[in-house]
Amino acid sequence: VQYFSTRLSEGQLTSGETAEPLRRCLELIVEHERPDAVVVLGTCPVEVIGDQFDRVVEAVSDETGVPMVALHTSGLKLSTQQDMLDWCFDTLVGLGDHAGDPASRDSVALVGMPVSRLGAAEIEALMASTSLEMLASFPNGATLSDWARLPQCRNIVVSDRSMFPRLLGRLARAGCTITESPLPYGLTQTTRVHGDLMGLDDGQGAD
Repeated sequence: VQYFSTRLSEGQLTSGETAEPLRRCLELIVEHERPDAVVVLGTCPVEVIGDQFDRVVEAVSDETGVPMVALHTSGLKLSTQQDMLDWCFDTLVGLGDHAGDPASRDSVALVGMPVSRLGAAEIEALMASTSLEMLASFPNGATLSDWARLPQCRNIVVSDRSMFPRLLGRLARAGCTITESPLPYGLTQTTRVHGDLMGLDDGQGAD
């Protein structure tokens, strides 16, 4: 992930001349970085003046063919970290309109479950013994392409539904089967997770 700024001056903010600096910034990012996607966040000053920067973002995205999403951050309004994560994840899934190869409809995605960076995690090893394909473990084990393909995944196993209402709402509307299963900590919860995953292999996922 890389971060860039338009570095708007006080004069540009006061006069509302914000469109051209943003357009130039986005064009340079596309030219030099060749990103898979660009997410544009409105900073507090931009939000306070009511700048409609999303129009510039949409126009540059159409012209360059690079998926771009404009997010209005509501200026000085406070939000919880949970809300921000849910918003971020939902935005990443929204890039699915630009996805390449679709995910297998017999695949499984984990949301909010632990993932090992040193090798196969226990849950992932268990999935290897089933007939189901493992898409990814979200968020830490997923690529941008995985996020875009998530709505095409048949089974979503999430550790806590209440954490991601916006994301899960989108996935439910896409026809995904959502199963809530606890974090695999301790014998009882780990056994429950294993049972839920094996149940998906039998076509018994819970909505």
